[in-house]
Amino acid sequence: MKSMSKIGFALVLASATLAVSEAQAAWTAPPACAHLVPPSGPAPALDCSTGSALTNWHSGVTQGASAVDRLWRSDTVNQDRANWLAFENAVTVNLPNAVALISPPPPATLSPLLQCRIQGLLDAAPCEMLRYHPALPCALDGYDWGYVSGAIYCDFAMTYGPGMPDPFISAPPDICSTNYEPLCKMSYAYISGNAPLPTAPPAPMTAWPYILPAVSACQPFTVDSGFGSYAAVFAASRDFDCTYALE
Repeated sequence: MKSMSKIGFALVLASATLAVSEAQAAWTAPPACAHLVPPSGPAPALDCSTGSALTNWHSGVTQGASAVDRLWRSDTVNQDRANWLAFENAVTVNLPNAVALISPPPPATLSPLLQCRIQGLLDAAPCEMLRYHPALPCALDGYDWGYVSGAIYCDFAMTYGPGMPDPFISAPPDICSTNYEPLCKMSYAYISGNAPLPTAPPAPMTAWPYILPAVSACQPFTVDSGFGSYAAVFAASRDFDCTYALE
């Protein structure tokens, strides 16, 4: 599977590999993620709370935490809060790659069990970030999440075409910001090539943009064109992924 965020991007941290390890047989939630363990955590869009679905969610959490830890220990971040913006940027850019690594190529599809694994991976990332900076109110903001979820939409659309799954990615806990949903939708549309970047950043953004320009290869998968009828699919995915549900 070819990850959106690998096309045309120089990764923020080239030295940080996102090779993810399989979950151990006896799974233990990373300390900062313990509150996510079903049924204590927010109810996901998928039912990942029992049986094999929960096992797959556990596996995803372990992988997501491992990916974030590797970036934290990279030479660029060097486990230093002074480099937090670089850390935040690296997690944002690399999360779609981590999802791509566990998503099978066609003709396989994303089964509900694999979808739970992907949701667990994404749930773990921001809570594991806060392990290193617990004083922050949240690890990622709406612009970050719009990039992550928009890039994943493009990965799925370009890989699975009309067979791509219905929207299922819920915004993880530990993501927040003023104007969360507008920022998310703006970033989502921008990274997919569906809309240009605004000429001026909305408050309270301070580093705009910290991610390089959108990838035009995805743009045909956001409209109705010769590639298929994607306008409604794109809008539904954008709106679903950018919904901020208070539990």
